Amino acid sequence: MPFEFLHDIQESRMTRSSRNQRILTYTDCRERAFLILLMMQVMRHYRSHRDTSAKYAYKTVMYRDYGRHRVDSSDLYNLFYFITGDKAALDKLKNPGSAAKERKGILLSVGNLNGYLRDMAKNTSPSTSDIERLFQIERELKIQTSMPRTGFLPRVLSPSRAVGHTKKP
Repeated sequence: MPFEFLHDIQESRMTRSSRNQRILTYTDCRERAFLILLMMQVMRHYRSHRDTSAKYAYKTVMYRDYGRHRVDSSDLYNLFYFITGDKAALDKLKNPGSAAKERKGILLSVGNLNGYLRDMAKNTSPSTSDIERLFQIERELKIQTSMPRTGFLPRVLSPSRAVGHTKKP
């Protein structure tokens, strides 16, 4: 069964300690946050893993904003804390000066992000609007990818053509 190795993705290990935070660059935070969102979206296509994805989304969005570091929250929450954070948040990363420069160029719609996560937390089947919002988040995070929009990724994420997708919710 796919993703069988995942039992609990709610632990905040990547960002828990200040030592671990100092390893991350601002770019690492943006890329890892987007990869987690992609993983969660793919998991939604498997009924047996949709609940895990929904719980993780809920744990991420339950605080509404990303104003402070929370050890008891998800890695995704804490990555968005660094991405949307102020100088105090950026000072915890590997290169605070570089992070501050990058941060000035990022304008992330937290409302769009939270709406996407809230919809995912409802434990419903993925929809076409999810993909549109996910790609908007990708653009806002300025994720650089060499994958064409007509290639593998949109097909996998698409509700109607997903790998292992079934018609039953």
